Amino acid sequence: MDIKPVSGVIGAEISGIDLSQANDEAIEGLKDALDEHLVVKISGQNLDRFQLSKLGAKFGLHFIHPIDPNGYDDCPEVLELLKNPDDSVMFGGESWHADITWMKPAGYLSILHGVEIPDVGGDTSFASTISAFEQLSPGLQKTLRTLTAIHAYHLYEQREEESWLAEHPVVRKHPVTGRATACTHLC
Repeated sequence: MDIKPVSGVIGAEISGIDLSQANDEAIEGLKDALDEHLVVKISGQNLDRFQLSKLGAKFGLHFIHPIDPNGYDDCPEVLELLKNPDDSVMFGGESWHADITWMKPAGYLSILHGVEIPDVGGDTSFASTISAFEQLSPGLQKTLRTLTAIHAYHLYEQREEESWLAEHPVVRKHPVTGRATACTHLC
């Protein structure tokens, strides 16, 4: 497995691995790469929904989204996110978001497997809140460490049930590296 960082603060491209055949050693290498780079891109993979499910299980328990209707009947932990040419937005695509932060605990990992990707557009962007936090003044870092935030799920409708709300510290530590972050879905 070859790991090539793509920036100084976030992201790496990985080659030399077939995710459909990844053994325990390869999964540990992927976990290490995710801990260090936070986001990894692995091109040239052709996984069906069952292979995606099997891969996800190697990182922990599956999450079955309680509201998203895009899960397969025979594989509900895998969601199909489809944007047709005439669609103006796609689920979650109209604004910045972090996955499942309204749950407690929040998820650890999301896998995005692009099947048909346009030559132009269709970009997915990521930001390092670890790097952003490290650039703040010591005083602001100290203040943020004292705060909590309420995360709520209400994309399509207002929901205030306790299971749809979660309170998280604004600043958390990455469980492996210990670096401070405001990103609850990687913690």
